[in-house]
Parts: sequence; C-alpha cells; structure tokens
Amino acid sequence: MEERIIGSYTEGSLLVNLDENKKGWERRFKEADLQTEKYSSKKIDLEKNKEVVKKHIENWRKDTELSTYVSPAIYSIELYTLNNIESTAEYKKEMKAIKEKLLTSYVDSAFTKYHYLWVTFNASGMVVTVGRSSFTERTTQLGDLFFEYNLFGNGSQKIILHNLSEVDQDIKKYLHELGKKLNDYNHFAFIVPIKSGEVKIVSELEKRLGDYLIEQDIEIMNFYSHRY
Repeated sequence: MEERIIGSYTEGSLLVNLDENKKGWERRFKEADLQTEKYSSKKIDLEKNKEVVKKHIENWRKDTELSTYVSPAIYSIELYTLNNIESTAEYKKEMKAIKEKLLTSYVDSAFTKYHYLWVTFNASGMVVTVGRSSFTERTTQLGDLFFEYNLFGNGSQKIILHNLSEVDQDIKKYLHELGKKLNDYNHFAFIVPIKSGEVKIVSELEKRLGDYLIEQDIEIMNFYSHRY
C-alpha cells in the first residue's frame, strides 16, 4: 500500500523530515513554493479555508493529551483591517479591546504572562504560519503576532538602506511600498489561548498543532515555523 504524500514527504517520514530539514533557507523557500502550488490547486478562498482550519483546530483541541491547557475559545483577528487603522488612538482602542477579550480566557489564573497559539492566513486564504506568542497584563503589546515587520533589519543593513533611501527618492518610495505589502500580507489570524505559564508546554502545543494541520492536508507557507 502506497504511503500518502504530505507536502514533499511520505506520511510515515513526515515528522522525522521536519526535524532533519528545518534548517536551510533554500529548502524552506522550495517548500513554501510547493505548499503555495498545492493550495492554489484546491481553488478555495479565505472564508472557506478559515472554516476548514477552525474545524481542525477544534478537533485537535479535543484529541491532544494536553487538551486541559488549551482554551475552548478560538478568537478571530482581522489583521489587515487592524494594520490599516490610520488613527493611533483608534488602533490603541482596538488593541485594548482585543486584549480584554483574550484576558477572559485566563480568568482565575495566577500567570504573570499569558501565552497563546496563532494561525495566520494571507488574502488567498492560505495558512502562512503557525506560531506562539505571549503578553502581560500591564503591557500594551500583545506579542509578535501584532508586531510590524521591519524591512530595514539591524546594524549596517539598516544604515545602508537608510542612506540609499535618502539619496534616491525612487528607492525610498519602493521600500515604503514594499514595507506596506509585507505588513499587509497577513490578512487574518486565529488565536488559541493556552492556560499554562510554562514555555515548554506552550512550545510543545505549538509543534503539535502545526503537525496536526499538516497531517490534515492543510498547506502552510512557512512549513517549519512551528518547529522553531
């Protein structure tokens, strides 16, 4: 009997290959291209894939042996809408509302940091990344899911790009447009609160959720992200 193919792997060797091949950007780029091609062939849209993925998350939550740590709530976040709020005051207001909603999943907990898993989608509906993040009750930041991508990087790279954009307005305009496209790429996210203060448990749940979605034939652009 032939083994089912998942991504570029056979079903039996999938998890072994995830560990063996997670390093190397060329491999990751090729896998992203393969996953994108597979998703495109399904000819489904954002709303349909959101529905499918949400159902899988619900099933995974029931099946995992660590289910006691997984909140029954799955929150929907319209990232594109959020990232395009022009008013700083309105953006802060919306972030505060999201934080208050998330905190309801941690009622009566003694955690100093609140952890959650997230699954992001692009405009076509393809899953981009399965990840994890955290926030505290005092901070206004809710974790890297909401961070702005920095096109300029750090150190010399940042200084060089700054210099290039200052002496050439076309480069400055191009970098601005590219930065906006980068930050607008993730249109939507599901957030699943995790009721544990232990990073080891949260990390394990992140891996298990990502592996489960792959095993359910859900294409993930950043195929190895949940394994880091």
